[in-house]
Amino acid sequence: MVWPVGGGYPGSFQRDRLSLEYHSVNVPEDLDPEALLASPLAPLVLWSSRRPTDFADRIAGRIGKLSSREQQLVLVDLCMLAEQGLAAQVVTALRSRGMGNVLEGTDIGREIAQKNLKRGREEGLQQGREQGLEQGLVRSMRLMLQNRFGDFAGLDELASKLVAGDHDANVAKVVSGAPLEELQQP
Repeated sequence: MVWPVGGGYPGSFQRDRLSLEYHSVNVPEDLDPEALLASPLAPLVLWSSRRPTDFADRIAGRIGKLSSREQQLVLVDLCMLAEQGLAAQVVTALRSRGMGNVLEGTDIGREIAQKNLKRGREEGLQQGREQGLEQGLVRSMRLMLQNRFGDFAGLDELASKLVAGDHDANVAKVVSGAPLEELQQP
């Protein structure tokens, strides 16, 4: 029996005429991390208590050497079962090797892609709202200035400057009759 997180023990199973003796392998203590990293079971090093510092790069390299996409996906999914911080290091190593396509084929990769897509949409909507609001404020400031002073050189720039500054205070100045020269001061 292989115990990825340890705690296993040898034993036997008996039922009717069947008898099974089994040995226990505790990954954190029993398996050599170097031997694991050189094998097709490299991701098991994520549960080792003696993993080397470059484990993520070496696991990503091992996954990259596999010719079968199915095997790559199985090993990436195995990595995702590890502690979150360790799994994230492997994901970063896979991305740095240009293996995002392998990540996209896993359930966790699709979940990450969905979350990123949703976040991107939300940020885009928020940015669009903010830009739309700012454009509306500049347009209304321009109309107030044009109504008070008529068309003049630098009208659009002044409207943008007044909105970018203390908008509410600048609206109050325009409405209360401040002279154009005062509004144009830096």
